[in-house]
Amino acid sequence: MRAYLVAALSLATLAAPLSAAEKPSKAGAPARSAVLHLAPDFSIPSPGNKPRTLRSMKGQPVVLFIADSPKNKSFRQQLEKLYRKYSQFAAEKAIFVAAFREGDGPVHSDVPFSVALNGAAVANAYGVTPATAPKSTRLFGKVSAPPMPAIPGIDNTIGGFNAVVIGRDGNIDSQTSTVLSAQRIIDILQNSFERQAETRKTFVH
Repeated sequence: MRAYLVAALSLATLAAPLSAAEKPSKAGAPARSAVLHLAPDFSIPSPGNKPRTLRSMKGQPVVLFIADSPKNKSFRQQLEKLYRKYSQFAAEKAIFVAAFREGDGPVHSDVPFSVALNGAAVANAYGVTPATAPKSTRLFGKVSAPPMPAIPGIDNTIGGFNAVVIGRDGNIDSQTSTVLSAQRIIDILQNSFERQAETRKTFVH
């Protein structure tokens, strides 16, 4: 009787459907296991006075730099890092956007930039706090007021600057308060899940 039950349980296990994480995806591609972080929406100016939203840019990667103002030191350093890499960014069809708490540019760079509308709201949505704050709100060099809700696995520390790489699927592939090299940005763009899937399809066909 015991042998019969063991055999029955084994058959039931083999017949059980695969979970979503175990199922292979179409065309033999591995299932996506990474945690997704949908990027908060924002808008940029566009011809015809009709703002273009991040959601409408789906299918193209977006590189978003958030800073207190165009004069922010980290932001200016970041622009210098992009020098002479425009052709590679263009090959990835990347859209570059700057969001400022104060001011609206212009952005002096070899890479074309759009400036997000309502930059302060964009900074808040991505959890980026100002680089400076009244002394009454600082404690041991850090802002003592409750911070914006953090996104798990995303570095959105205090400093008034963040670099955010948003994949073609509209999810955050990288967010950091560190100035990124141009090559690092390109690497993130080329190694996103959507970009790898696109490359696999190219080889399949």
